[in-house]
Amino acid sequence: MNEHILGEIPLCLSGFGAESAAMAGRVGDEFIIMGPDTEALRRFRDAGGEDKPVLGGLKAH
Repeated sequence: MNEHILGEIPLCLSGFGAESAAMAGRVGDEFIIMGPDTEALRRFRDAGGEDKPVLGGLKAH
């Protein structure tokens, strides 16, 4: 957890694209992703998010 940034509050980041997913893995405590994106998930995990939660969602019409 990034206690030096937000105290006890986890930093949850959403990202679209390779660079934002990697940043979420480096500095975030959780990754929020909309839709199945295996490349973004791989980038998140490879950048330091291997043991961090991922929250996923889908839009329904």
